[in-house]
Amino acid sequence: MNTKRYSNFTEFFNDFKEEFLRTQNQRLHALFNTVATLSQGCGCTRRYRTGKCSEEYRNLPQYIAPENIQVMQMKFPNTKFELAEGNEVFHVIDV
Repeated sequence: MNTKRYSNFTEFFNDFKEEFLRTQNQRLHALFNTVATLSQGCGCTRRYRTGKCSEEYRNLPQYIAPENIQVMQMKFPNTKFELAEGNEVFHVIDV
C-alpha cells in the first residue's frame, strides 16, 4: 500500500482540484473554491482567507463524505492518505 502525505491544504488541493471543485459537498466545495481564488482579490484579506483555508483543512475529518473518500481512492488506488499540517498528522484515511 502506498501512502500520500499532504503537509498543507495546498498539496491536497493540487491533487483533487478537478474532482472537488465539482463536489456536491458544500463545505468541501467552499474550501476548494477559496483555495483556488487565494491569489485573487484584495491582498489585505489574503492572510485571513489563508487562515480560514488552513482551519477548514484541519476540520476536513468532520465533513468529508464517504463519496469524497471514494473519489480519492479511485484516483489513487491502494493508497493511505495522511492529512497533516507541517509534521503533525491530524487524520488518516485508509482503505
